[in-house]
Amino acid sequence: MRITVQNRTARTSPRRRKLKIALGIIAGLVLAHSVAVLILGHMVESRIMAYKAQGLPVSAKELAGPPIPDSENGGVLFAQIFDKVTNVQKIICSRWKASEELTPNTRTRYNCSSFAGKLITANANDAEMNDPNVLSAARAYTVPVRELLPQIEEAAAKPKCRYKANWQDGRSTLLPYIPGASVTGRSLAIMAALNAHDGNMKEAVRALQAVSKIEQSLKEEPTLIGLLVRSRLIYYTFQGLQHAAQYGTIDKDQAFELYSALGRSDLKSHNKIALDGERVLGISSFDEIQRISMSLGSNSGSIMKDFFYGRILPSYFWRPFLYADELQYFHLTDSSALMSNWREIRASTLNKTQSSIIENLPTYAVLTTILWPEESVAVQKRDEGIAEAYGIQVFLALLAYKDTFGGYPASLDELRSKLGWKLQADPFSGKDFVYKRKGNGFLLYSIGPNLRDDGGIKDRPREVLLQKAGSEPRDDIAWQMEK
Repeated sequence: MRITVQNRTARTSPRRRKLKIALGIIAGLVLAHSVAVLILGHMVESRIMAYKAQGLPVSAKELAGPPIPDSENGGVLFAQIFDKVTNVQKIICSRWKASEELTPNTRTRYNCSSFAGKLITANANDAEMNDPNVLSAARAYTVPVRELLPQIEEAAAKPKCRYKANWQDGRSTLLPYIPGASVTGRSLAIMAALNAHDGNMKEAVRALQAVSKIEQSLKEEPTLIGLLVRSRLIYYTFQGLQHAAQYGTIDKDQAFELYSALGRSDLKSHNKIALDGERVLGISSFDEIQRISMSLGSNSGSIMKDFFYGRILPSYFWRPFLYADELQYFHLTDSSALMSNWREIRASTLNKTQSSIIENLPTYAVLTTILWPEESVAVQKRDEGIAEAYGIQVFLALLAYKDTFGGYPASLDELRSKLGWKLQADPFSGKDFVYKRKGNGFLLYSIGPNLRDDGGIKDRPREVLLQKAGSEPRDDIAWQMEK
């Protein structure tokens, strides 16, 4: 009997050993997982507390800022204006398209917005600039901004400006004022060109000043999209001003008013505000993922079972990966190339390997891959806006010089010495903008993002498509006067 027991024990011991090993491995994994949760969770919390100690926002409430009375907040009035502009334009443009004055071809090929836009996108000497359909579309399209211009000036005169948004919604926060600002700014630029075409330069300059007021209203917008829309609004100012100057004469006083307005468009300083806001939105996104993982329930009817199987278990497995992912996101916000300039990015060839920033992220950094913006694109668009703002100032100084001295200077050095206005360097070259006298006028340009002097030429989309493979498009940002 004793022998039989010994044989049975001998037969079962390998199974028990395997079971013990398996249980040991599981216990080790659980222990390692728990230690990872504790360590990584503590690292995330410490990083958030460090941001807070630096006075940086870490929550939606902080992103919203302290309350501002509506009577003092220009953002409230601006948002109402943008809403009115977009709604009224839809009605007016539908009526314009149904007009019997339009040819069937015009009615089917174009809408009011694209036709009106030709007034600031076509070359000043193009036949399209005097096309009755273009002018009628521009008059219809600008009706709401013409009527609301006094309110835009009233909104800009408010002591404070902050747009309202439900930041607690994180990445899904709705920002209707962002596209509204862009549409309104474009409409004002078209109105400026139209006023100049009609010989009313005072109102043309007033409309361009209003575009700058809208751009300035977004200077504390805590998002990258807010920064990029500011850049877009400067571009509309660039378009409207160039066409208005071709039609009429901007005197020295008017030029200085616009010059001063553009001097307040410091897009580089907006970077930090935008990055801090993006970090908060990132934190809220990681918190939301945690909440989603903890909301999966078994619906068994048992509160304790649902709590364990539906909340604790699903979230517990993913927690260390989410913490590690969040730390990766913090690393990118802290070392962001968005605080660099485009020339530095090109020098480091980051623009050529932009995809590798995402591709080289660890496999677990899934949410960071989704949330992180294309830095090189954002920096390029921002610096294009800076180049346009600085270039507009030089352009205005040239107009003021002619109004003062009766002609254009031979060089920008002469412009500085005689007019006394500060002229910024081209952010893409780090040197003065290129300035050349041409006939009775001049050509002024930035060398653009490709950092190559293309003679003041910017390729149109069709020309870009026809370019040889591997060649970069010409992308100089140019202002030209023919008179």
